[in-house]
Amino acid sequence: MIIYTTGPQCTRCQALKAACQEVNIAYEERSLSEMLAAEIASYICDIGGYPMSAPVVKNEGRWFTPEDTFEDIMAGKRETKVFSGVGGQPDQIERSSSKIWGKT
Repeated sequence: MIIYTTGPQCTRCQALKAACQEVNIAYEERSLSEMLAAEIASYICDIGGYPMSAPVVKNEGRWFTPEDTFEDIMAGKRETKVFSGVGGQPDQIERSSSKIWGKT
């Protein structure tokens, strides 16, 4: 598991690292500001947006944001988020994304 942080001042990052240490989960810490272009592209494709806050986690090939739960991160699963590339109300965005991505 990789935890991207903004440094020791990030309380959410510190809490996540402490929780991992408490249950003996190994992780690699990297700077969010030093994400490679390929990592950012992968994140955008999976999450549907640019990483704006820390911690950002990659586990089991999936990306996680600060909004995801510790349990979901550890299980390597995340609620599917809808991204359409258009604005509007949530019901409009969902309909638009169905047209864009061909999903119902």
